Amino acid sequence: MNNVSSYTCRSLELRAAQYYASIRKPKDEWKTIDDLTPQLAEFEHRLCSQNIKEAFEILESVDRNYLSTWGYYERLAQMRQQLQKYLIDPGQRSMNLSNLGFVHYAMGHIEHASQLYTQALSIAQGINVPYLEAHLHNSLGKTYQILGQIKLAMLSYKKSLAISRVIGDQQLESSQYGNLGSVNFTLGKIGEATKFYRYGLAIAREMEDSGNTVLNLHGLGLIYQALGQFEEAIELYEEAMKINQKIGNRRSECILHNCIGIAHQSLGDFRQAIRCHEVSLEIARGIHEERAVSYALTMLGRALLSIGAISEAFSCCTAAIVSDIPDIQYNATLVLGITMLHQSDPNAKNVFAEAITQSKSLLSNAVTLYRPRYSLATALAGFVVATEKWKTQCNRHELLIPSLKEYRKAIKMCSAPGVVKDVICDLELIRAAGIDGLEPAFVLLEQAIADWQPLPGDALPSPTSLQENTV
Repeated sequence: MNNVSSYTCRSLELRAAQYYASIRKPKDEWKTIDDLTPQLAEFEHRLCSQNIKEAFEILESVDRNYLSTWGYYERLAQMRQQLQKYLIDPGQRSMNLSNLGFVHYAMGHIEHASQLYTQALSIAQGINVPYLEAHLHNSLGKTYQILGQIKLAMLSYKKSLAISRVIGDQQLESSQYGNLGSVNFTLGKIGEATKFYRYGLAIAREMEDSGNTVLNLHGLGLIYQALGQFEEAIELYEEAMKINQKIGNRRSECILHNCIGIAHQSLGDFRQAIRCHEVSLEIARGIHEERAVSYALTMLGRALLSIGAISEAFSCCTAAIVSDIPDIQYNATLVLGITMLHQSDPNAKNVFAEAITQSKSLLSNAVTLYRPRYSLATALAGFVVATEKWKTQCNRHELLIPSLKEYRKAIKMCSAPGVVKDVICDLELIRAAGIDGLEPAFVLLEQAIADWQPLPGDALPSPTSLQENTV
């Protein structure tokens, strides 16, 4: 009797799945999650009827270009975890773990994502699937980079690039050039980063690959911004935004709005910067990306502080530090400390101390990262000006020595004008809180800009030429 009941239930589940399969909309009509209602229902019925292969194929068809792009990460995590229990085929297990890793990566669970990618890679290597191996090395590289494990990130990207060349996957090759550009950029190697971004852009243009065109245009925008050419950077970001509108990648849109906002901040257009960061924050919340939310809140808080909106800046920064993401948290804590200086809050000293600890933690994995090094220097300055010693000490230069030492280290790593101007902006925000005596730090940083000698590899074509198909 139980067997009959089991057979009847399975038959009913299959019939329900077949019904939902019959009412699917054509792919070109998949615009919102409502358009995927039949597939989502069919997936559940396929699982219940033990049609695992079909359930896997359904989820693959609606994930990356649809549910993931639209930000339904929690829903996807639940579906992927359900499916993993039933998968037997090693290739499918590896792919499902990989996609589950991406979902957790997008939600800001970076260490967990790294663990899932590592499991997936182990399976893929066991069955010799080069395409999957290449993509997993790429994914692992991104998690390593966020966690500050730069050598591992570089190694993963190079492995992915090597495999992509062997198997002739130009799309992945273009992506890896973009990733290598990104990791070199974080090390302050502007010339190397420029070279990789241009390689990636050339391949993406040739293939008419919109996603990687956006990736590499964004990277080149960062280069222009680092060099202090803010208008040119905005031009490239906006070009990337136009292309991105065609593919509807909300994550990329969120990132680009933030970048445009930071460039406007550097130009002194704080109102426009605020508008950009508000748009970015709205998108980040809409797609449930914790890391992007934290970053947008940090940048919005910084811009608000620049116009004297101290209470609003404090709210943004307080919300931003909730996220436990290493490459975001140290900067969010620093901006919160500066905001608390404006509020004359005695606890500002403790917040700067936390920013110092977070910066040092990130640098413990990669001593050559210039951004956390600059933040460490600024946090040290913030800490000392928040102490009673600063008010009573006649020779304040001595109190600034630890900060100046870290600034000198950072300058050796990367003294590109846009990078240093961004650091000066934070110091100006500290000075705006009524803090005097920071002149030694300002002199050191301004001299670094004056001494800047672009490397031979830093020469860039005009943004207009980068927008054409003749790169």
